[in-house]
Amino acid sequence: RRVEAEQERDRLVIETRAAAAAERLHRRRLEFLARINDELRFSVDRADLMRRVTQAAVPRLGDWCSIHVTDEDADAPFVEVAHVDPEMVAFARDLQERFPYDPEAEIGVPAVIRNGQTEFHPHIDDQLIEAAEVPAEAREVLRSLALQSAIVVPLRKRERILGAMQFVATASSRPYDLDDVTLAEAVAVRIASSLENLRLVEQSRRVAATLQRTLLPRVLPEIPGVEVAVRYWAAGEGADVGGDFY
Repeated sequence: RRVEAEQERDRLVIETRAAAAAERLHRRRLEFLARINDELRFSVDRADLMRRVTQAAVPRLGDWCSIHVTDEDADAPFVEVAHVDPEMVAFARDLQERFPYDPEAEIGVPAVIRNGQTEFHPHIDDQLIEAAEVPAEAREVLRSLALQSAIVVPLRKRERILGAMQFVATASSRPYDLDDVTLAEAVAVRIASSLENLRLVEQSRRVAATLQRTLLPRVLPEIPGVEVAVRYWAAGEGADVGGDFY
């Protein structure tokens, strides 16, 4: 009976510790979502958004985080990278120059952007690295980084794929699980929505600027004793009179 009591006590201790650890992890995930929402709210343009969300992701959801946003006028996506060690960011950018973006790659960010499907690699081993269609030098670099687990999620807005986001955990961190995948997908939805909103705002701004330029006269009249200037003033919030002023 004494042995059984000791075993029951040990079991309860283990269960209590596991429950506490799960609660801490759940709380960190909620805090991460809140942090992402804050960063999205204060983003002023695409580049600012990309920088904010990647920096917010490390180390909360991995040691590496990169976001890749497509653009119709660019051959390759715009990329922003963050790492727990700032010196590794420069290393990552050097790798981007040495190994250019391959839109036909079978796995990773290019594949996710093409097919819009999440990739989850709970354990990165030599077999997975060898399967990657990259130069031998790139495979050696991947091995040197001690990558343990990776998630790549599409940035989807309705039926459009705006890019992809990648989270990577190294050997010094815990491997990802399915709950992490769900969290990454939830974050990607929020980011894609903000990216689309920023795109629409920028598009409206370009249209307004074009209209303003066409309305302004090319040459102002010269009137003796009078200084003449023109301005197109778009109506904003709080204006007592509707419409624009010219």
